[in-house]
Amino acid sequence: MRKRALVHIVWLLVGVFVLGLILKLSLDPSDNEPKQIPAATTSVLTEEVKEITPETSTAEKKEPTIYSAEDTVKFGDYQINVKGAESTKGTEEGSKLIQIQLSVKNIGKEPINVDSSYFEMYDQNDRKFETDAMDSFGGDPIFLMDSINPGLSLTRKVIFAVPEDVTSVKLAVRDNMFDLFDSADYVYIDIGSVK
Repeated sequence: MRKRALVHIVWLLVGVFVLGLILKLSLDPSDNEPKQIPAATTSVLTEEVKEITPETSTAEKKEPTIYSAEDTVKFGDYQINVKGAESTKGTEEGSKLIQIQLSVKNIGKEPINVDSSYFEMYDQNDRKFETDAMDSFGGDPIFLMDSINPGLSLTRKVIFAVPEDVTSVKLAVRDNMFDLFDSADYVYIDIGSVK
């Protein structure tokens, strides 16, 4: 039965990815802009070559806000509170597991989903780590395609397998499972020291 549920989740993920790709490609505003075609010349001896480059935005990227672990972070329909962080020896040589307990509340009007894949972690050297859904602290529940109805909250853990030299971390939270074409919004929470 567990294998069957895993197959359903994989097909769901594939379907969401394909749908996101179709939406991105169909909603890309650059496809609707008129294309400028260089004028043809009548001279056979000379041909003008023009380099066409995409327009670059003059707006500078805004530095992301980094929240403290003590802050209540409101992010779209999500309200996130860090309940704690701890580490233990990892299953691989030279590794450790960092688990972060979070409470996620739906402050919107429609159900929201939360999965471990919505979270990433960065260490003191800006190395990026993804969640490790295979490890668990004594069977503690992790976020696994959980749905949260409006006004309700859910407390679960996210777990990361990292090298032993990781001493300080920031948690990155996005608003959807996939970051197709850098389309997801992120918030960053400074968890601080984890030993």
